[in-house]
Amino acid sequence: MSKVYISGKITGNENYVKDFENRARQLKSLGYYPVNPIRIYERLKAQLGREPTRREIMDEDIKELKKCDYVNFLDKWEESEGAREEHETAVKENITILKITMLSNHW
Repeated sequence: MSKVYISGKITGNENYVKDFENRARQLKSLGYYPVNPIRIYERLKAQLGREPTRREIMDEDIKELKKCDYVNFLDKWEESEGAREEHETAVKENITILKITMLSNHW
């Protein structure tokens, strides 16, 4: 099963958990294995036993992104410094950008 890293705006997006979870469900329904940075953050926080720094979070996210076959960007990802860094990494690492047009929003 192909792994797809989900990238998008978190800071300043009060609906980020819902946005990332919805996309993960959509990707899974299409036969992909979604890699959700929200889950990466939760795992990292548990491992460290404290709130990770932004750099620690991004380093872990980039490490996981590099293990993926694809990356999928949520709307307004360009407004996020972290998502822009993930985009640069994807381009440098030749990770295919997966664009998905959903015909229905009833997931």
